[in-house]
Amino acid sequence: MSKKKSLITLLTDFGDMDSYLAEIKGVILSINPEAEIVEATRKVEAGNIRQGAYLLGRYFKYYPEGTIHLAVVDPGVGSRRSPILLETKGYFFAGPDNGVFSYVLEEEKAELAIKLTNSEYQLLSASRTFDGRDIFAPTAAYLSLGIDPREFGPELEEIETFKIPKPEMRGEQIEGEIVHIDHFGNVVTNIPLELLSEVGRFVTMNVKGRAINKLVTSYKDGKDYEFFVITGSGGTLEISSFGKDAAGGLDVSPGDKVYLTTVKT
Repeated sequence: MSKKKSLITLLTDFGDMDSYLAEIKGVILSINPEAEIVEATRKVEAGNIRQGAYLLGRYFKYYPEGTIHLAVVDPGVGSRRSPILLETKGYFFAGPDNGVFSYVLEEEKAELAIKLTNSEYQLLSASRTFDGRDIFAPTAAYLSLGIDPREFGPELEEIETFKIPKPEMRGEQIEGEIVHIDHFGNVVTNIPLELLSEVGRFVTMNVKGRAINKLVTSYKDGKDYEFFVITGSGGTLEISSFGKDAAGGLDVSPGDKVYLTTVKT
């Protein structure tokens, strides 16, 4: 399969205070000065693999075929977890084998999985605490130059993933889960609008004993309500508050359950 491999995206939990992100970019550009680097985000919560996996799963498919997605959320760096390279039908992914590619692998089948062991394509370092710089960045850079993925190491049979939460019917309710809180405080659930349309008409959504009984189609439509439900850009139901932090107001976090009550139409 032939893919253009010059575009590299970066997802990290490095924040703004340190040199880590600059070091990764420097390694990539030293190997391939023509590489185009797109910083997806540096603000994944420190060590929050599930959040990184969710965000990567949201954006990877909007990039051109052949894009190399580099994901470095790696609290187990230096441990026995493997550094890996994945090739799917449309993309490449490099990062730790710790579940950060779980949402991706719900949509894309891994046609090839490689354990990154070939030191020829790595930086020599006395440290075992920065695989992002020493292994993943060189891998992405050399891959962008056209190096065959099989040159980086042996093939893997299994990849670490975690179970993606799915909504379930509980009697007359749909039991869902909060999967993300965005920058604006919107509470993103895993309940797709299509599921609501299949089972009936919206009545109320309950979270932590709080009932939200207004479904709107735009944020402005919800301005007269403390909290409301809206379909977010990812196609799932969200709880919002006009101009306010809904998650803070409700004191909720990813992993909390939500319960959607409907009536048949």
